[in-house]
Amino acid sequence: MANLAPKVAEAEREELAEVLDKKVDALPELRWPTQKKWYIADFRAVSTYEKSIHDHRTGRKCALCGGPLLDTIINFGENLFEEPLRLARQHADKADLCLVLGSSLTVSPSNEIPETVGGKRGAKLAICNLQSTPIDRLADIRVFAKADDLMIRVMAKLALPISPFILRRRLVIRVETGAGEQRQQLVVQGIDIDGTPATFLQSVRLDYNRRVARSEPFIINFRNNPEPKTRLKLELEFMGHYGEPNLEVEYIYGIVGSTETHYLLEYNPVDGDWTAIDSKR
Repeated sequence: MANLAPKVAEAEREELAEVLDKKVDALPELRWPTQKKWYIADFRAVSTYEKSIHDHRTGRKCALCGGPLLDTIINFGENLFEEPLRLARQHADKADLCLVLGSSLTVSPSNEIPETVGGKRGAKLAICNLQSTPIDRLADIRVFAKADDLMIRVMAKLALPISPFILRRRLVIRVETGAGEQRQQLVVQGIDIDGTPATFLQSVRLDYNRRVARSEPFIINFRNNPEPKTRLKLELEFMGHYGEPNLEVEYIYGIVGSTETHYLLEYNPVDGDWTAIDSKR
């Protein structure tokens, strides 16, 4: 599992979050939005605006209200979000132990958090980093190693299992009737846990159909409506940041009282296999 850590970390850097901010005039200040909805984007959700790296608009809109989405990158010269920083300082004041993993501790103000613990009487500070840090003198335990190597030994010492990394995605497939037509269409869409749209697919292809849907929402039109209880096989192509292969899912068309099926998709990068669970109709 340790060998997968660099790949997972790189993929998670690509999978940047977008956040809705209704206060457009406050964008450069990176304040917590007054109304917020977080989206996990399985692609580079960086701004295409060239005028400034401090313009965090991604060019995308919120699926719920149409407000502008911002990336969550904090560039040099910008402040951290106030609320997480306040909570971090509050917890540091109360902590008996602070464990630093893989940080140079050179960027303010986040480097002040472990320094607060290290300077308290009775509290312990442990630092694991390959390079020296400015507050090594405050550390009760100083380990020059990779974070994975240390934590594998710590977990073994504590007799605690390390849970495998499982990538989880949610998918919905539904049947709709085209505007002014009797012919139906199949709509495939990634969703978040609360049902809002989530982008993690590149394309969707229906078996025995040469056309490939490549834009969201993925729509496949039927020339003739299938017979009830027809089993439709769909091939899903993912972004591939985790090395995930294509996946085939089955949708049963024409079940009485149901036009929508939800799936929970789980991918294990160790064995390279997907599992698809029909989670709700």
